[in-house]
Amino acid sequence: MKEPEIEEKKKTIVEEDLNDALFQALSGTTSQLTKEEIHEKEIPKSILEEDQNFFASMENFETSIEKPEENILETEKENIVEAEQFIPKPHQEIPIIEESFERAIDFEDQKDFYYEEKSLEKNLEQETKQEPVNVSSDDSSSKLTTKELEMLLRAAELVNSTVKVDEVLQNIVTVAMQLTNADRGTLYIVDKEKNELWSLILHANEIKEIRLKIGEGLAGYSAKTGETLNIKDVQNDPRFNKDYDRASGYVTKSMICFPIKNNQSEIIGVLQLINSKNGFFTERDEIFLAALSIHSAIALQNAENVARLLQSERVHSLGKMANFLIQDIKKPILVSKRYSEHLLSKKLPAEISQVVEMILEQLNHVVDIVQTTSSYSEGKTVLRTLNVSLNNTLKDYASRIDNYVVSKSCRIVNEFDKDVTVRLDLKEFYQCYFHVIKNACDAMPEGGTIYISTKREEKKVKIFFKDNGLGIPDSVKDKIFDPFVSYGKKEGTGLGLA
Repeated sequence: MKEPEIEEKKKTIVEEDLNDALFQALSGTTSQLTKEEIHEKEIPKSILEEDQNFFASMENFETSIEKPEENILETEKENIVEAEQFIPKPHQEIPIIEESFERAIDFEDQKDFYYEEKSLEKNLEQETKQEPVNVSSDDSSSKLTTKELEMLLRAAELVNSTVKVDEVLQNIVTVAMQLTNADRGTLYIVDKEKNELWSLILHANEIKEIRLKIGEGLAGYSAKTGETLNIKDVQNDPRFNKDYDRASGYVTKSMICFPIKNNQSEIIGVLQLINSKNGFFTERDEIFLAALSIHSAIALQNAENVARLLQSERVHSLGKMANFLIQDIKKPILVSKRYSEHLLSKKLPAEISQVVEMILEQLNHVVDIVQTTSSYSEGKTVLRTLNVSLNNTLKDYASRIDNYVVSKSCRIVNEFDKDVTVRLDLKEFYQCYFHVIKNACDAMPEGGTIYISTKREEKKVKIFFKDNGLGIPDSVKDKIFDPFVSYGKKEGTGLGLA
């Protein structure tokens, strides 16, 4: 075998080994060969013989030169330059891809977003002309170029660049659409308690939550079975729910649903991509998603862990805040309360007496809040209940809060069932009533009507609050009485209903 042919084979072997190592590092399957495994590698005998002859000639060559540093052959210089050309550069700049990912995060300009997708698509076409890296020797379509593997590394960095749940969801979908050239995408998260999938979507400049049952539709089927669904024509698939297309006017043609699993192999989400711009999704796209799903699962779990940690920190801060309220705020409030009571004992004009009574009522209200917060932080719940008329109590509360409601351009309409006697802690119940009404007013910035109704059911009575505001998702409704739960408001601690 001639020397140029030997060098070419060596170059090819080194290049393939480097590319295989890059792919294994991405997919988390990197392993090292033992000495025995290395010796087991079969090397052609002819190559070994020619290598031995080559090194023997080099030894003779070195002994014949007095100053080797001044007599380097030009052919050796060329070999060094040639070797440097195929050594991979781990930090090689890829401006088109980097720009595409940075611009894709910005959802404010949809035109630029799609323009950058086209730029990435064009770049991918150029990259796929390179010599591919073998991922699976049995399937010719399962080959990724070195550039594509670098894209996956960049994608992993982007996915793990934040710990906010909504941003993590957005980044994963953005990257997946870029890698697979999909037109649209959604990442559904598994809600084990409700046996549902949920996701956040951007609709009319607002982020809204959507939900579907596990097993419902193609995404639900993938979540239930753990199967990857790659369908070229979803319109002919009986599992496909056509209601979404009818409602939006959008026509879904091709779809891929890829389950995301944690390190316990539990399904924690489903990535759904629709309408490949190449006509349909390929096995190459599945390879992209398989690599991306590993980092997606880690990013999702990190975001959930951070959210739980923040919740714990806020509860701890509440205890400190309660101590501050008791020690530093309660004293001046009690002094103001005594002065107000003293003024009421004097003969004052009716108008002034009415104002003082209102001040005293609000001071009592503040004292109750401080005491309740203190008890909650210490894990104490003390209810002082009385037998009262429910309808009369609700009417009284409505009159007490009427000035606030009117100031918000709203009104309260009572629609009560037959009156019933109930046992209530009037102060605690008023806290709940007040904050429900306050939240309703906040949800109707242009004003509106709040309907309050009661309904008797055997030994129970239900109280309904209804308004024509923006509403809250079903997933939040069950948690509105938990501490620190707040939805759709820039301000507020989430303690009002807790």
